[in-house]
Amino acid sequence: MMVFFQKNKKKCIGSLPKKPFFLHHCSLIFFPSSFFLFFLLYDHVIMMAFFLLHHWSDFFS
Repeated sequence: MMVFFQKNKKKCIGSLPKKPFFLHHCSLIFFPSSFFLFFLLYDHVIMMAFFLLHHWSDFFS
């Protein structure tokens, strides 16, 4: 997934001088989406940790 984002960023940067609109499109789409993906993954890991702790406490009791 991250390799996919890196390839798209390089593609955007490569076509910046030709298409000024694409700069706006890249900054709008790829940078917030990669940050949001990181936040979503981090949140998912935290939720899984809480779920496993809760599940293990039920299992041992």
